[in-house]
Amino acid sequence: MDYEKEIYKLLKEIHLQLRILNLDPSLYRFEPKYSDFPVTISAGNSRKLVTYKEEGFLTLFNVTCSSKDTEIIMYLDDNKIEGKPSSIFEESMMSYNPRSFWLSKYDEENNKYTVWFTPSPFIHYYERLHIIIEAPENEDVTYTYKLYRYVKRR
Repeated sequence: MDYEKEIYKLLKEIHLQLRILNLDPSLYRFEPKYSDFPVTISAGNSRKLVTYKEEGFLTLFNVTCSSKDTEIIMYLDDNKIEGKPSSIFEESMMSYNPRSFWLSKYDEENNKYTVWFTPSPFIHYYERLHIIIEAPENEDVTYTYKLYRYVKRR
């Protein structure tokens, strides 16, 4: 009898893990956050784009900015990912990358730079998702952004 209870308990845990991996709507809700209207940061300043202190899955983040020297800093729990459009360009990250920032637009003539983070599979964070954008010391930065995530229901 104890053996059957252990098997049942194990199967129940496997079922729960599959629901988590498949982002079961009874466990997670989709939550977009974005800024369609351009926002400007003064030279040398920074702005928090998002600060979440809860469990979830990050599916997509992008920022379009007016300076190739804009610093983008992302914290997923204790992991830090950072980059500037200029350094991402120098690394030739001009196409999809499932684990790092990449560029879809690098237009020096019109000062338009689009940086993406599109993890595959979606990145599961447990306690913290925090994104900051910093303007260079000598230049104001105008930006828009999009972030899509799944958040654990309470």
